[in-house]
Amino acid sequence: MHESSLLKNILKYLEGQEQASSRGIRKIYVSLSLFGGIKKNHFLEHYKEMSAGTKWESLDIEVKEIPYGPELEITGIDFA
Repeated sequence: MHESSLLKNILKYLEGQEQASSRGIRKIYVSLSLFGGIKKNHFLEHYKEMSAGTKWESLDIEVKEIPYGPELEITGIDFA
């Protein structure tokens, strides 16, 4: 499934960002293109499913839908 692979990569990316900064991640900002295949609620459902039981389970996520651009982009990270 496209979303599962995408979310595995996101979680791997977050792990790398945490290690590089030596700080925990509190919140991420994500933009989703309205022309992409993933809608906000669908993304959040898959994120909840994939992150269940991990340290990323309660991560605060702000999703912004944009008219065009990359299908999905992490546009910011807030560290603890």
